[in-house]
Amino acid sequence: MLPKRYMLLPAAGCALVLSAAAADGSWRAQVSNELLHEYDAATSTSGARAPGAPASGLFSSLARHDAAGRVQVDVHVDCARPAPLASLRQAGLAVGSSVRAKPFCVVEGWVDIHALPQLSAIASVSRIGLPHYALHRHPRSAPPGAPSSSPLIRPAAPQAAPPPSGRRSASPQGSGSQPIDGEGVFLMQVTQFTQATNVNGTGVNLAIISDDATSVAVIEDRGELPVVTIVPPNSNPTMHTTFTDEGTMMLEEAHAVAPGASLYFCGPETDVEYVQCLQALIADGVNIVSDDLTFPGEDMMSAASDLGGGVSAVLAANPAVSLFTVTGNYNGSYWQGAYTPISSGAINTFTCPANNQTDAYVQSFAGLQFQTINVAASVPGIPLVLQWDDPFGANASQFDLYFVDSSNNGTCVPLSSTASPAYTGTIYADTLDDLESQITGDSYPDGVPAGNYYIAIGSPNNTTPNTNKFLKLLVAGDGATVLSDPTAGSITSPQEFVSGVNTIGAVDGSDGVGNTLEYYSGAGPLSLFFPTQSTTQAPLVVAPDAIYVDTSGTDFDDSASGGLFYGTSAASPNAASVAALLLSAFPQLTPAELTTALESGATMLGSGSPDPSFGYGRVNAVGSLATIPAPTVSGATSASIVGGSSSAPLAFNLSGTGNLNVAVTPASLIAATGVQISPANCGMGATACSVVLTPTLGASGTTALTVAVTDGANRSASYQANVTVTKPAPPTIAITAGAAQTQNPNAALTPITLTVSGTGPLMVSAAPSGGTAMLSSGCGTTIMTCTVSGTAPAAAGMGSIVLTVKDSWSQSASASAAVTVNAAAKKGGSMDLALIASLGLVLSLKLRRLRAL
Repeated sequence: MLPKRYMLLPAAGCALVLSAAAADGSWRAQVSNELLHEYDAATSTSGARAPGAPASGLFSSLARHDAAGRVQVDVHVDCARPAPLASLRQAGLAVGSSVRAKPFCVVEGWVDIHALPQLSAIASVSRIGLPHYALHRHPRSAPPGAPSSSPLIRPAAPQAAPPPSGRRSASPQGSGSQPIDGEGVFLMQVTQFTQATNVNGTGVNLAIISDDATSVAVIEDRGELPVVTIVPPNSNPTMHTTFTDEGTMMLEEAHAVAPGASLYFCGPETDVEYVQCLQALIADGVNIVSDDLTFPGEDMMSAASDLGGGVSAVLAANPAVSLFTVTGNYNGSYWQGAYTPISSGAINTFTCPANNQTDAYVQSFAGLQFQTINVAASVPGIPLVLQWDDPFGANASQFDLYFVDSSNNGTCVPLSSTASPAYTGTIYADTLDDLESQITGDSYPDGVPAGNYYIAIGSPNNTTPNTNKFLKLLVAGDGATVLSDPTAGSITSPQEFVSGVNTIGAVDGSDGVGNTLEYYSGAGPLSLFFPTQSTTQAPLVVAPDAIYVDTSGTDFDDSASGGLFYGTSAASPNAASVAALLLSAFPQLTPAELTTALESGATMLGSGSPDPSFGYGRVNAVGSLATIPAPTVSGATSASIVGGSSSAPLAFNLSGTGNLNVAVTPASLIAATGVQISPANCGMGATACSVVLTPTLGASGTTALTVAVTDGANRSASYQANVTVTKPAPPTIAITAGAAQTQNPNAALTPITLTVSGTGPLMVSAAPSGGTAMLSSGCGTTIMTCTVSGTAPAAAGMGSIVLTVKDSWSQSASASAAVTVNAAAKKGGSMDLALIASLGLVLSLKLRRLRAL
């Protein structure tokens, strides 16, 4: 349920009334008065009006019907239960859209009016009413007093029927010479941003929510747009007969600013479909959403209306999504203030025939009893909205609204508690046209004729409960209407009230300066009364409109002569696309951080920051980037390393935004493989880091070490340190066994054992003065205790084996092993004593034998 009471005068110039109780059946308490009127008219046999129901003309244009005569309705259901889709279908509802975003849980569809009792009887149904429709823009001329160079929209051309495919191609205009959104790109300093950062929106999914994108396929074929992902709303298409290409133009602007972003589009008709669009786009991975829709039939007094509550719930569930919306084009046709009654004596006490209330007082508009409405041209579809700050369902006020033409012919719309015990929002419709028709009996299918009209707000007394009620009056002419006593505060659509949503106003970009606020751009501050009374700054920032969108010869029906796109509709995608550039550079930025960057970096306009009309100023990509902390890095400025070892961890500290790329660049003394940065997530979350350096073997001297850090916008910082690499201690070698030995010539050597030390790997060699010498495998590399094997020299005498160890720095040591070789034995002429003794014994024995004979 909406938390406040308000009144909207829609197509028939009437109030939408939601019945809080019913006199003829309990089901009627759940159904809005406009639907009850439809039901009673359909079931009445006499055509008589039900007691308390307004005149039939007042509700004639509120409801939308399809070709089968079914009315479109919103069935609000209990958010604590699953939506009763099966039961609703069984009761006759042709379900179109369904949204569940607590507290906004609604099933929208089409139903025969006779089935309302069956729908109301379903247990989880809380109320049934008409949908709230988005206000679509219509081509038109600017009102008097508007700058001649800035017509909001040129007069409408006859609409051609859409082709069977559902798309209507934009008309050729001739070859354009200006770049799409060129002035916007220039004024927002987008070119400087992209040249400095090499960032173009890549990685960001950007969506447009708008009227339609009828010609998007044509523009894609011309190469002006990449393929756009269309997320369709589930609306009955029978009512959408006017095609503006508003969404196509917004997409072209977004692509011109952030050409690397992926583009999406959704075109809702109702507030239910709007929330459904948000949910579907986010499910597709959209990061940033730009819309230009307004729902003038929704609650202008509360931050917790149906739509506001639904949008708030969706964004709360998706905290990484940023929403950009418009301030609207209603400045100059909006008034707000406390009800300050003055006597109606000048126009006499009068009675409103629709409710028989006699009104002796009227609202004072700068001391006058009427407010003049100037209509610049015949424009269809101008809702007239009046709201006040009674709580929803508890209206205690008694207001009537009087609409009078220039001939003093008038009509009265009753808003008193007798006729309207409670009410809710309305449909987009031709309110002023319907009111004029009630006065004159004429019908103006193209809209109320241009001219001056008058409005008065009456009450029967000047005491409580009417006095001091805060009133909001909106003539939603979208730049085609002007009030004689307008005020600021003309930001009126509920999604604009949601905390964290970025409201964007418009400055004229066609002059290449961009300092002039467009006369229609909604101005703040924004006054709300529910759930609590508050004042909020809006707009957040402004962005250029009057943007060229016809480079390839596309004459959009909704663009002004010369291919210029006017309105806050043009400003919203410009601001959102700058946010896309920032998010492309820094994907970790939250929506709140993006908002802060936009407002802090804006080019200040107006009297201060924030200014009621300009907000924090004009969007500036370079300025916004400058508010995002750039990277820094610091650490020790010198280090010393002994060759062959690694340095102690050299600490350094980082700061910056988002993920930072860290690079350590030494000179030739340290190879790339000799750099180890810790921890593994240095720059990706960790800001206290260190680097360990391992010099190349054999290198020594002093080198410059650079530690650099770069952020997503290619901004960098660095520092240098002098690194000195010293030579290690020289190697050593010692023989532990076999250092001296005697061998016969060519005999095998007794193994020589040696130990080496030093900074490896070591090169060990054995050089014999004769013979051979062979080192054991791995000596000096994997084994520091080695052996030498080989053979002795062939010649007798003294020999040696020289053992040498050398490191990578050409430092060496050596040791020698001595080998003595025996002389060889002499041959012939002499016998040794043993042989002589043996021969003597033999001869002695032979002599003894001879004597015995």
